[in-house]
Amino acid sequence: MGYALGQCACGLVICAVVGAVACRRAQPTVSARSQRLSPGLVARVGPQSIPRQMVQESARATGSRADQTLQRIVQDVLLAMEARAALSPGADLDAIEAAVLARILLEDIRRETRARGLPSDEELAVATQRRWVELDRPSSSRTTHAVALVKRPEQRAEAREVAQRIARATRGARDAEDFKRRALAVNPGAIGVVVEALPPITEDGRAVPVGTGADDGPGKYDVRFARACNAIARPGEQSEVVESDFGWHVIRLEERLPAVRMSVEERRRAVSAEVYRARASREREQLLKALRARTRVVVTRNATELAGLLKAAP
Repeated sequence: MGYALGQCACGLVICAVVGAVACRRAQPTVSARSQRLSPGLVARVGPQSIPRQMVQESARATGSRADQTLQRIVQDVLLAMEARAALSPGADLDAIEAAVLARILLEDIRRETRARGLPSDEELAVATQRRWVELDRPSSSRTTHAVALVKRPEQRAEAREVAQRIARATRGARDAEDFKRRALAVNPGAIGVVVEALPPITEDGRAVPVGTGADDGPGKYDVRFARACNAIARPGEQSEVVESDFGWHVIRLEERLPAVRMSVEERRRAVSAEVYRARASREREQLLKALRARTRVVVTRNATELAGLLKAAP
């Protein structure tokens, strides 16, 4: 339309002839003429008035120009009027309208939760704990290790001796494969030995899922073992024999990964979208709980079975 809403003191009356419903017919042709309206209104579509505040809030929420927003609102009203006039009497317009109004309410909740501002310190802490790998990750070490397993207390001394032999055999190994080959060549006797490559591990025992598909949380690895992994100075070097709850280890460092540390404000911005969604979800659930408490809802016993019989339209 091109006119500024702030100067529409007189407002508009929109007169239109709609050719069809949007999903089945051509877009409606809108003709408009100027006429004085009540204060606070910018347009009228048939009997439906459009307040200035509605247009302003919608434009702000969508980031659109006010005139573009007004055009969309007018079109929506016209299509709604045509739908009620043109659709068959059997069409469940009340259900459709209820769904649309529910969506509008959810959008209103979303806007309100965003209006509270950036994530609080508490919300930031929760989000950071969940996304620590990308937001607040300590340095970590990727290793290969051999462990002489202790399955019974009386095996501890024997397992330690096996691990010491593995440490001597693997010292100076050229790479991870050479380390594995040398470790497995040691005769363990009755002691079980496992040799494996591990994902990067932080000093407090968290595994960093770098291309492994893993999602291990804190405490996944024994802290004594994790500290020993991160105490090795340079890639290619290996630890002395290290004890854990599982047995005795010999650890070879393959790679050191640097820490990833975002500032508080960087993290606050990075998690804002998910915090807004979480706020809106809590508001929705609280509202639904209150509505269920005062509204009688009756669902037929075979509702799930009946829903399964529905066929999607081609």
